[in-house]
Amino acid sequence: TSLTSLDLRNNQIGVEGMRILAPALQYLTSLTSLNLGVNKIGVEGMRMLTPALQHLTSLTSLNLGVNKIGVEGMRILVPALQHLTFLTLLNLT
Repeated sequence: TSLTSLDLRNNQIGVEGMRILAPALQYLTSLTSLNLGVNKIGVEGMRMLTPALQHLTSLTSLNLGVNKIGVEGMRILVPALQHLTFLTLLNLT
C-alpha cells in the first residue's frame, strides 16, 4: 500500500485490538509514521506488535507512549528496533 502515516492514538485498542491490528500492520510497508500512543497495549500487546514492526523498515517515527509496556515491554521491543534503521523518533513515555 502507499499509506505513509497511521495515527490510532487514544483509541483504547488494548490487547484484543492489538490481536487484530498487529497482523495487518506488517503489510503497511510504506509507513513512515505510526502512532499507537495511549492505547493500553501493555506487555502482551507488545508481544503481538513487535513481529509486525520488523516489516515496517521505512518507519521514521514510532509513538508507543502511555501504553504501560514497562521494562518487560521494552525488552520485547528492542530486537525489532534493529530493523528500523530509519527511525529518528521513538516515544515510550
